[in-house]
Amino acid sequence: MRKVLFLQLIFFSAALFGQSEECTIGVASGAATPDGRPMIWKTRDYTEVDNEVRFNPSMKYDFIFVAKAGSSSAARMGVNEHGLAIVNSTSSDLPDGSDTGLLNGELIRDGLGNCLTVEEFEDYLDETNLIGRRTNGNFAVIDSTGAAAIFEVGEFVYWRFDASDADNGYVLRTNFAVNGGGYTGKERLIRTVSLVNDFY
Repeated sequence: MRKVLFLQLIFFSAALFGQSEECTIGVASGAATPDGRPMIWKTRDYTEVDNEVRFNPSMKYDFIFVAKAGSSSAARMGVNEHGLAIVNSTSSDLPDGSDTGLLNGELIRDGLGNCLTVEEFEDYLDETNLIGRRTNGNFAVIDSTGAAAIFEVGEFVYWRFDASDADNGYVLRTNFAVNGGGYTGKERLIRTVSLVNDFY
C-alpha cells in the first residue's frame, strides 16, 4: 500500500467579491505545523470560470486535480498518488516571452504526472529552462519527504524559496513575484502575512 502524504488543500471561490483572479498561496514546513508534516494551501478567487475536480490516470503517476470545468487537462492545483502536491498563483511580472513550451496549468499537470519529489520538480524546471516555457507564476510544492518550497517561475528562469529557510517555516505569495518587481496583490500579501502570523 502506498503511503500518501497528508495534505491539507484549502480551496475557496470568492465570486461575491468581484475580482477576476486574485490567488493567494502558501506552503509550510513540518517545523511550522502541529504534526510535523508539510502543508500547502491556495485561495483561488477566480470568478470567470466554473471548476471541477478530476482524476488523471494516463501519466506515470496518477493524480487528482482542479481544472476549469469542461476544459483541457491543464491543472490549477492537485496531488499525485505519492504525495507530491502543487498549487500556483499567476504572476504577470515574471518574464513570459517564450512562444512555445508549457503554460502554468500544463506545468502543474506534468509535474504531478511525472515527479515524486520537490527535487524532481526542480529538475523538471531545469530541463524546461533550456527550451523555454510560457509560464509566469508562483508554484508551491510539497512532497512525502517533508520538503516544502515555492518557486517563482518565468520563461527561462526560476527562483526557489524553501519553507525550512523562512523565519517561521512558511512562505506566502499572491499575484506578484519577489524577483519580478510587480505590485499586483501586495495588499493581499500584507494581509495574508498578518493573518498567518497571528494564526501561527
